[in-house]
Amino acid sequence: DEAPKPQATLIPDPLDEVLKRLKHYFSDVTDLIISNIEDYRMDYRFVGLRCSSLGAFGFVQLQHHSNPATYELRALRDDPPKSVDLKAIKSVNSSRIPWAVRVDHSTTISEREALFLQEHLSAYKNGSDFFLAHAIYRSVPSHTVRKRYKAVVASLSRRFPQQFQTASVSTSTPS
Repeated sequence: DEAPKPQATLIPDPLDEVLKRLKHYFSDVTDLIISNIEDYRMDYRFVGLRCSSLGAFGFVQLQHHSNPATYELRALRDDPPKSVDLKAIKSVNSSRIPWAVRVDHSTTISEREALFLQEHLSAYKNGSDFFLAHAIYRSVPSHTVRKRYKAVVASLSRRFPQQFQTASVSTSTPS
């Protein structure tokens, strides 16, 4: 057969390829699990991927595995995110801070940051930035999380208002 063979296509970043195609080619995907994701890369890319390619998914969770150092990403389109309870997430955040890290007691957590902490199970906030329990020298600026998660929280709170009620403060007085 003299027909030319097709050239093999090199895909330098399979994760990006899959996530880019979710919106137009794989729009019916409702349950997505991707494992064996390089941890270094995901440490810096999760916020961007969550707020773009995974924006239509209600539940997203990123779990770190130490041996080998990889992540597993799970996204469920129609499931709600975990409840965003600011008091509860402050406790969770404190429990994630490694013992050798000096705790900054002025740390505050917004609703957007709380959702990020619910989704990225290795992250904790200390002071004005987020760090990763498995690599404390890697950080994510909190202003980036607040800016990028603004649209995600707005969309999810419309779809799943019951998950965000505990984060709001009532200003009404009892009758």
